Amino acid sequence: MAVLNEEQTMLRDAAKSWVQEKSPVTAFRKMRDSGVELGYDANAWNEMAEMGWAGVIIPEEFGGSDFGYLSMGLILEELGRTLTASPLLASGLAAASGAAGLAADAQKSEYLPKIAGGEIVGTLAVDEGAHHAPEKVALKAEKTGAGYKLTGTKSFVLEGLAANLLHRLGPHLGQAGRHRRHHPVPGPGRRGGRDAQAFASGRQPRRGQHRVRRRRSGR
Repeated sequence: MAVLNEEQTMLRDAAKSWVQEKSPVTAFRKMRDSGVELGYDANAWNEMAEMGWAGVIIPEEFGGSDFGYLSMGLILEELGRTLTASPLLASGLAAASGAAGLAADAQKSEYLPKIAGGEIVGTLAVDEGAHHAPEKVALKAEKTGAGYKLTGTKSFVLEGLAANLLHRLGPHLGQAGRHRRHHPVPGPGRRGGRDAQAFASGRQPRRGQHRVRRRRSGR
């Protein structure tokens, strides 16, 4: 078992208190039975973003807290105890990891702050069949004006209905090998034609909530 530092202990305890108060198993059952299309409570997700959870593994220069993967795991563990449904795994962990490690500098500056703030939901689009085979990619990307036209199929895209940003694996403009690209897509449910640029919330934590922040020496 990992030995937690003070910040990680406080983060775990805050997550535990929040799920017990705001997201017990009864809340999941209510959301499930309501038939909500996204598969999670948007208000609960907004609160998670306000507390800084979506930016836990994102560097501070891009609006995150850079607390690391262990800290993210502590939050996800507490969410799992009450079956809390949210895009945190897809966006705050998977998409954020892909963007931070593989995206171009301009893409990092554009998308990581929005992921960290919960303004957009990112996800990975890798598999194209029933089995995980990232080396077998048929998706094509063709240059069309200022953007790209994607032709192909991606399977098992976590939070695919809610995602505003896809981190996809596939060939790029006919070049050899596999390339990773980030693409803004229409808003939740792929309806309404909103793109990633439309999601600017400017939310602030409400009283009683604790936003994830890194302590600095000398303060």
